[in-house]
Amino acid sequence: MENKYGKITGWFGFVLTMVKPIFGIAVVYLVATNSSKTAAVGIFIIVVADIFDGVMFRASSLADNYRLGRIRRVADVIGDRLVVQAVLIAMVFFTDLPVRFYLIATARELGIAGIVGYSQLTKNPIKEPNMASRVAVACQAAMAICWLTAGFTASLVAIALLVGFGLIGGWQYSQVLRKAPEPQLA
Repeated sequence: MENKYGKITGWFGFVLTMVKPIFGIAVVYLVATNSSKTAAVGIFIIVVADIFDGVMFRASSLADNYRLGRIRRVADVIGDRLVVQAVLIAMVFFTDLPVRFYLIATARELGIAGIVGYSQLTKNPIKEPNMASRVAVACQAAMAICWLTAGFTASLVAIALLVGFGLIGGWQYSQVLRKAPEPQLA
């Protein structure tokens, strides 16, 4: 079955997934060199790329290739986590981002990783992020952008939203897991 868009769109989405970590390195450099506003634009570009890489890949005929889709998905998740951590750590060291903001963002990442990892042991694994979790990630980016451009108060609002949507997303994931049968460990 041919999807709406051809292979070119899928390959563009795949390549976009693979180059996002390079964008992340560039943003870390911008943070380290005190180019805060340019770094904020870089974070925004990474967020947009994160949205479009998956959309473009899934809309293409390459989405039917299970192995390629799995490689792209794993690379996307690992690359995104590495970029988030690298940028936030750089912000802690070079822009005086409060460590507690970093710890809140990291706690959310670890919590979701734990829930999704556990779900893989059940017969009802979580395969896609829920909407609240997606909004929490956007709040995480907004927190970083606000810190770089507007300061503490704006970042505090974004952190509060991150916590709120992170908790809602985690609760929604837990409801999915409650319906799943117990994992059978070998």
